[in-house]
Amino acid sequence: MQKLTDLVDSFQIYGLCIPCGRMEALPLVDIICQEGPDITLQDLRGRLKCQCCGQRSEDLRVVYVGRKGAAAVFHYRR
Repeated sequence: MQKLTDLVDSFQIYGLCIPCGRMEALPLVDIICQEGPDITLQDLRGRLKCQCCGQRSEDLRVVYVGRKGAAAVFHYRR
């Protein structure tokens, strides 16, 4: 299982709500601090809930953004 601590320096994780089309970057450092260093992508999938429509979703997008501190833009298209 991929731990979030392994991804935090070079990847951004986006939660995606298929029913309402909302997408939001997830604050990985905050999640790791709150849930602990052993939280995995699979653990995170099971906890996602859209803040707009309230639907549960397991849809994540993992996007390589390069070195830490580099600006990244990601647009999901259906």
